[in-house]
Amino acid sequence: MISRTIFAAILLTMLGLSLSAQGTFTPRDADEEHAWRLYNQYKKSREVADPLAGKIKAKFNDALMAAYGALAGKAVDPGDVAEVRALREQQEAEQKRQADLLAAWNRKFYWRYGDLRWFKDKIRDGKTGRDMDRIEFALTYIPFNYVAGPKAKAPVSVAAQPPSPPAGSTSLTLELPGYWGHLSYTITGAKLAPPTGSDRGNVGGRQYTGELTGNSLTISGTAVSDNPSSGPGSLDYYEVVVSVNVGKEKKYYGYIAPKGEKLNKSFSLTVPVEPGASGSFSISLMEQNANYGPRGWVVTGQLAPRKGAGGPK
Repeated sequence: MISRTIFAAILLTMLGLSLSAQGTFTPRDADEEHAWRLYNQYKKSREVADPLAGKIKAKFNDALMAAYGALAGKAVDPGDVAEVRALREQQEAEQKRQADLLAAWNRKFYWRYGDLRWFKDKIRDGKTGRDMDRIEFALTYIPFNYVAGPKAKAPVSVAAQPPSPPAGSTSLTLELPGYWGHLSYTITGAKLAPPTGSDRGNVGGRQYTGELTGNSLTISGTAVSDNPSSGPGSLDYYEVVVSVNVGKEKKYYGYIAPKGEKLNKSFSLTVPVEPGASGSFSISLMEQNANYGPRGWVVTGQLAPRKGAGGPK
């Protein structure tokens, strides 16, 4: 029979499902509360279910060893059989719970925060100096519902600050979490539709469409790698590449981290917008590795001419 100790341990674990992993962090809205709840329940369920396979195997082997002798397979203690069966039922219940939680997460949050199973991946949080799992990091630093305007905070840049955006422009500050690096960016002087894209595969990112709204277009942000680079010409290095084009105006920024450097670069590119001109931009933070190929993030955008700007007839 299952001991009272095992029952008590399971009960305490299930009660812990309501505890939040975010510590003192307060979700910004009801949607983020929902995301944290799914994340915490899934993580706790994995903590219960993952060790059960080992427990089942160990208990089964112990039962066979205890019954070793004549007709060993038929001499297993019925109590041991019942305990193995109960552990398997517990495992199946948790696996069903996890499948339901993953389905709910994927319907609402996958596009923003990625695969819930990434909670096993670790990210060093430069702000607090502690290790966080990948989903906790995303939930902490990436608002689910972006609010434009005074609440948006542009990344700190070591480069010269771009000119103030003209009237009618839109500034978006977004951040894309990554296993191989972290990319934050601001797009000023354009009105953008919600992006397409996902975090699936080795190279993830976002694709934007929209229209130019001001007299200039500015692409700025910060790129940070998770690990030190091996440097240019090596088999494993980090690079950031940014470009912005409007009509005949083009600007480009590229940087490869030298050997031993953990990439941490800010960028800011501004080009003027002529009447009737269309534009585009791209931002990439990549780990280039000769063995398994590139990994990282690519953000691109295609921008139509601003309305009422006139242009060639």
